Amino acid sequence: MSVMQIKFCSALFILLCFTSIKCGFGEFGTASMNTDLYTPTACYGNQVDYFPANNFVATVNEAIWNGGSMCGMRFKVACLSGINRPCKHEIITVLVVDVCKGKHCPTFLLSYDAFTAISMIKGAKIRIDFVML
Repeated sequence: MSVMQIKFCSALFILLCFTSIKCGFGEFGTASMNTDLYTPTACYGNQVDYFPANNFVATVNEAIWNGGSMCGMRFKVACLSGINRPCKHEIITVLVVDVCKGKHCPTFLLSYDAFTAISMIKGAKIRIDFVML
């Protein structure tokens, strides 16, 4: 490959990554919609003024939670797949506000607003790509 071809391929790759096409540089996991009340949370108690205006908040499993060190962290999340092709092909940013304890927890439990921004099927369990910001 010539230097010009390498530069062209590199530029094309960067362009594709910053447009609507997703590049899987994050980690993979699962997500479901959180149907419980969002407060109180482990991170903020009953204070919802910390929540983003779009209400894109998430509860994470204990592996991601890491003893509470992920409290208040933000993640980019994208739907990859699920039964009946639920993905909207959007990338959202969520704020971690709580932990899901137990062996049946998905990687992320997303708020209604966050989940419906990336999935067309509300009750679905979806595969996701996520990366911490």
